[in-house]
Amino acid sequence: MLSPSVTPSGAAAASLACLLGAAVSALAAPLPLDAASAAVSDSTTVSVAGYSVTAPEGVVGAVGILLGLFLVFFGFRLYKPTLFAAGFVFGAAVGYVILSRAEANAYPSRDVVLVVGSLACGLLLGCLTLCFHSFAVAMLGAAGGLFLALWILTWHAGGVISTDYGRIILMVVLAIAGALLAFYLERWAVIVLTSFIGSYITVLGIDCFAQTGFTQAAVNFLTGNNKLDFADFDVNGKVITLAIVVVVLTLIGIFVQHRWNRDRSFGGK
Repeated sequence: MLSPSVTPSGAAAASLACLLGAAVSALAAPLPLDAASAAVSDSTTVSVAGYSVTAPEGVVGAVGILLGLFLVFFGFRLYKPTLFAAGFVFGAAVGYVILSRAEANAYPSRDVVLVVGSLACGLLLGCLTLCFHSFAVAMLGAAGGLFLALWILTWHAGGVISTDYGRIILMVVLAIAGALLAFYLERWAVIVLTSFIGSYITVLGIDCFAQTGFTQAAVNFLTGNNKLDFADFDVNGKVITLAIVVVVLTLIGIFVQHRWNRDRSFGGK
């Protein structure tokens, strides 16, 4: 197994896929056969704290950290921004999956195309979601279930579940369970989900800079046989540390949000 790495082209977009991945119904769609042999374009890199990072990776990492911390500490209290974030997460994931799976050959400036296209879809659905409370809460639950599946799978280099279909089933089941729990247990579900999703997104954003393999693990599990996004990784101490950070930050978020919002209902006063 090779050491943790993220290919420069498409890495930012791939990070966005797992960072915003709630489109579970699209995971089983077939990938183009000739995508595996497509050329990967180069990206301009900059040095951040000793790490070599492409410009799109830097943008996605910064957005992930800011969005994640917002959800961890303010997801329950700030009603409309959270509804928008739920739609943004779902829409960006749908946009990424559609663009990546419709890709017969690598796009010119592939990472930029996938990131910008995914963000545009996320912004569109995020605006629409502001009008549909129950739908937004269900999407929040589905995203939480999917991220939980990815977090579980990350603890083994080949995935805790070794087959692609087995991983898809786990993702779909947990996404559906998350949507149902969010719908029926709204208050506590929103607190727990926003804390967990925010923590996971924050860590993914950090890993866009650190590139330990944590993000690449989720990318591999999401994209399956897409060779443009696949890279080998090891579950090393750094990856395990980031997985633990997700749990610790989630617990902090749950505590803070519960204490701060003990007399409030979601969307209420």
